[in-house]
Amino acid sequence: MNKQITSIFLIAGSCIGAGMFALPLAFAQIGIITSIIIIVLIWWLTYYTSLISIELNLNSKNKLNLTEEFSGKKASLFEQININLLLYSLLSAYIYSCSSIIQKLIGINDNLFLIQTILTILIIILFLFKEEIISKFNNIAFIMFVFLFILMILKILTCINLSNVPLYENSNFTKVFSISSLVFTSFGYSIIFNAIRDYCGNDSKMIKKAYFYGSIIPMIIYIIWACGSLNIIYNNNIDFYNSMINNNIEIGDFIKQLSKYINFQNLQFFIYIISILAIITSIVGAGFCLKNSFKNILKNKDIKNYNIISSLITIIPPYIISAFIPNAFVKILNFGGIFLINVSILLPIYLYFKANIERNYIKIINKYALIFCFIIGILMIILSLIY
Repeated sequence: MNKQITSIFLIAGSCIGAGMFALPLAFAQIGIITSIIIIVLIWWLTYYTSLISIELNLNSKNKLNLTEEFSGKKASLFEQININLLLYSLLSAYIYSCSSIIQKLIGINDNLFLIQTILTILIIILFLFKEEIISKFNNIAFIMFVFLFILMILKILTCINLSNVPLYENSNFTKVFSISSLVFTSFGYSIIFNAIRDYCGNDSKMIKKAYFYGSIIPMIIYIIWACGSLNIIYNNNIDFYNSMINNNIEIGDFIKQLSKYINFQNLQFFIYIISILAIITSIVGAGFCLKNSFKNILKNKDIKNYNIISSLITIIPPYIISAFIPNAFVKILNFGGIFLINVSILLPIYLYFKANIERNYIKIINKYALIFCFIIGILMIILSLIY
């Protein structure tokens, strides 16, 4: 039972983070009803395709690289490139959003570039420390985030006005589908499949339950957070809400407005802190994975100062992207969703059909459903690029 609960929280914790702050900005364009439908459908899509990855993991003889085992080095290279591009996209969006929120917190309308530069330097310094120190820093930040986030969600529930709700907005099929790839980044738990499999001791029933409940928790939280925050903005500042519909709002401005209307002692200040903590933990998580991959490559080639070089390679490119793309948070997260779709939907389905599965641990996998998921993934990528 303890392993089951721990696995559920590991999966939920890998989802909940900075990506959720983009949801209200995107959902304002389509209304609450369509937003809820998208969240539920994306949850089902990510959960069902996670079952494929679980099946592949349980049938893999090479626990370190199942992609190479089932399809060769080219598929493995494709996977690694997409993971690295995904992590770079996430880091770019996180650096931009954190800088934007800090800018509004300290009340400076200009000098966003300076804040981004200072933040980038601090992140590089953090990554130069030993892994144990980075891990402890991240754990403390995540515990603080969870505690304050629960308080914020409870307060949001008391501020919702059900008599005046922005249920629908005029939106076309293309817009809805393009937003779906952004929502997909908020269910990015595919990178911990191996860890969950090993922790659960290859128990297929335990793993299946862990992914079901571990993914449904963030789904419920996203619905409350996104729909609740939109309702609050809609009922207090309709002009600002209309600007959100036109996609003219920065993440820092949104947090500032939300904190203004949730008036509960010092909770206004806490919303800023919650946002910053969520983004910092996400930066550490994504940056740590990317840095380690570069560090191992440099270390194997006997390159000196590999820790410094890998930290710079990890952070400098996202810093440059975030500094020169205006209103970058939602744009880059949406772009990053394309790489996550490749890794979490298209590649696992391709591997499943290519692999010679000796034993089916997950009984509900249906080939026609997999083809449907593959087509949905392709459509999400195409429409995201067009839109």
